[in-house]
Amino acid sequence: MTQTTVMINDNTLVEDSVKPLLDRMFAPKEGLGGDRIMKKRTYNPLNTQVDDILSLSRLKEIQEEYGDVKAGKNVAGNDNRFCFNKGEHPELNNIAHYLSEQTGNDWMPSGLFWYPANGYCGWHTNSNRLGARIYYAWADRDNESFFRYYDADKDEVVTEWDKKGINFHQFTVSLEKPCWHCVGSYANRISFGFMQRCP
Repeated sequence: MTQTTVMINDNTLVEDSVKPLLDRMFAPKEGLGGDRIMKKRTYNPLNTQVDDILSLSRLKEIQEEYGDVKAGKNVAGNDNRFCFNKGEHPELNNIAHYLSEQTGNDWMPSGLFWYPANGYCGWHTNSNRLGARIYYAWADRDNESFFRYYDADKDEVVTEWDKKGINFHQFTVSLEKPCWHCVGSYANRISFGFMQRCP
């Protein structure tokens, strides 16, 4: 099993970064309507299939049909969220720098996503970008959004529910033990990811 951990992180730098990130992402002129900030929109508010898409049975279907899925968007209907340009947010670079100082490893931003109600990123492995990952997730409600992964040793899914505020999810991507994972939300969840640069 790929080791994952989840904890509430009350890191002041991360908490202080969330408000300017949200303000910029949803600003009338630059946010959802602005090409510079928005990277991709696959979100459909009428899509309520989050439970089916993120189920163990759907994972088995995907594994049988595709073998490996490097990114959720590589399978039709497997991506229902907003993706933002991570390069437009200096707060992400500040957090990456902080992570590098704290861990002694080199970290860089890897993604910025908004999951409104019924938003999701379906099963995938990130196997095209190996190494450690950290995702901070801001949730507006307790236990209504989650990070989920597949435990191959037990043949079961493990769901890590977000608490209101800042949450911390960590996992490792390897070819030897693929980390099949997905994300779902029934409320509002903003996640900002970081990947460790390979030496």
